[in-house]
Amino acid sequence: MQILNKFMKKNKIDFNTQILIRKYMHFLWDQEDKHTSKTESELFSKLTDHLKSNFLEQTTGKILFPLALFSKNFSHQFLQQVLFIMKPVTFEPNSFIYQVLFK
Repeated sequence: MQILNKFMKKNKIDFNTQILIRKYMHFLWDQEDKHTSKTESELFSKLTDHLKSNFLEQTTGKILFPLALFSKNFSHQFLQQVLFIMKPVTFEPNSFIYQVLFK
């Protein structure tokens, strides 16, 4: 955090933006603690494709398969392949990922 503070001071970042950046960094660090470590990723990479597929179905598949948008429009086999290319993405709290405007 000291490096970040020095960097922001050096670049004359306004106080409100500094607060937002610090909050976001704390959020990211908390998320990293909750997500897969490098060691776990390395272990996963050593699994056979069959074991990887089973693992992904029982973890990420629990999120993807029940969604009607996907399950009604794509085959189970296709969704199994999608599991291998899905990557987690982190957004800052209270950010809009998609906003629908009604008139």
